[in-house]
Amino acid sequence: MKKLLLCFSLLCTQTYAADFYVSTKGSDTHIGSQAKPFKTLAQAQKALRKSQNIGRETCNIYIREGIYYLDNTLIFTPQDSGTKHAPVNYLAYKDEQVVLSGGSKLKLTWTAYKDGIFQSKTPEGLKIDQLFINGKSQR
Repeated sequence: MKKLLLCFSLLCTQTYAADFYVSTKGSDTHIGSQAKPFKTLAQAQKALRKSQNIGRETCNIYIREGIYYLDNTLIFTPQDSGTKHAPVNYLAYKDEQVVLSGGSKLKLTWTAYKDGIFQSKTPEGLKIDQLFINGKSQR
């Protein structure tokens, strides 16, 4: 009887720990659930690795709509792939639009310069090789 109760108890408390969620409105102090998503992909990757579900079952990182600015390089190793029968998937949630950007979001104050040209001061030491405003290249 004890074995049956223990088995039933384990089945009732099983969670879907192999699925994590990331949102621009989340927090890396959250648990990564749909209701309490992480803010960064790096935190979701770290939590998934720690869960020890990789290779045991299909694991999903659902990324909610938004632009994700990657402060650091996100490195994937063979461990992050899972297996043929238990893959790791990083995917946009449903049909939401997700952008992963290696750029930096600048909070600038634009002022008129002359002839329809605007100017702004940038943070000291900033190196720019591309500039996008409202998603459009400024080249």
